[in-house]
Amino acid sequence: MLSGPTRPSIGTTFPPLRDDVVDAAVIGGGVIGLATAWRLAQRDLRVAVIDPSPGSGASFVAGGMLGGVAETGFAEADAASTHVVARDSWDPFLAELSATIGRPLPYAAPGTVMVGFDRSDAQAIDHLVTFQRNLGLPGRPVDRGELDVLVPGLGRSVRSGYFLDRDAAVDNRAVVVALIEAATTLGVCGVSENCTSITATRSGLTVTTTEGQLHASSVVVATGAAPLPALPDATSAPAIYPVGGVILRLEPLRDVQTPAVVVRSVVRGRPLYLVPRPDGSLVLGATAVERGFDVAVHVSDLHQLLDDGRMLLPFLDECGVLDVMTGLRPTTPDHRPIVGATTTPGLYLALGHYRNGFLLAPATAEHLASLVASHGAGR
Repeated sequence: MLSGPTRPSIGTTFPPLRDDVVDAAVIGGGVIGLATAWRLAQRDLRVAVIDPSPGSGASFVAGGMLGGVAETGFAEADAASTHVVARDSWDPFLAELSATIGRPLPYAAPGTVMVGFDRSDAQAIDHLVTFQRNLGLPGRPVDRGELDVLVPGLGRSVRSGYFLDRDAAVDNRAVVVALIEAATTLGVCGVSENCTSITATRSGLTVTTTEGQLHASSVVVATGAAPLPALPDATSAPAIYPVGGVILRLEPLRDVQTPAVVVRSVVRGRPLYLVPRPDGSLVLGATAVERGFDVAVHVSDLHQLLDDGRMLLPFLDECGVLDVMTGLRPTTPDHRPIVGATTTPGLYLALGHYRNGFLLAPATAEHLASLVASHGAGR
């Protein structure tokens, strides 16, 4: 009998927790949770990350794009400054993380090109960039000659586009591994179980997992698209639901020149992105489907992604397929993240980052660590 798809593992995890009392427990081991655990440990707190397999969810499948400009769409005008500040936070964050682990973590792609596949798609891009410019966001026009340098192998239907020099991408898997390593050096431990409930006590919070309990002064819930644990009665559970997205990781099989920048496009009305990786592989994605927690790769989604990708970038025919996966983006009804304190003292949420988990991770982690420190965890 065929079984369903297995979730990937990055092969790196935390040493097991040896005590049942910590200053701070972080529930969820995606990029948000891991960055938060690292920042908390830097404040000399005893920290545990509760996750059966840290780094194996949406953060493993993500494109790793830092779209400070590109991710500011028509419905996100009020988030423009947040996106720009979040993007700028990545320069010092990446430098500090690199120094901590003792090896460089360069940007996987140092810029972004936005193009439309046909005339109608190009008009949609023009309209979006005009909107972004009115918000003070940069987008430099580029002609076909410059596009050929930035994006070798681009389909001939594309005549012009825009270059976003600050929008970049990181290697998502390398960053997740680095965060686990950096947090481990500061004593962060792991609990390789699922959290089932959080209850308030006189002395703090009790976290119940599938195998036992631990006690913490503060708890940060950063569970991504996974079902939330039961929260204390005083705390209303937010509405978080998964939006699936198929990605392909591709390997050029012949001596073809590939883009060194992120390519973001609209192809026949549908979004598409291509993200280069330092090892020469390419990540192709952008589908968005709502099928609950279904992580199967559906033929229709795969067909759409490949069809659009090959139309825009014909050189993809010269690539082999390394991975085909579905990631689950966590989102809220209004697509705004929920970050901050709850009505239960010591309990914090970091949920619903949707497409911007990597973009917002450093800023979210710093904000939460400050809130937890001000709460007095570890006193």
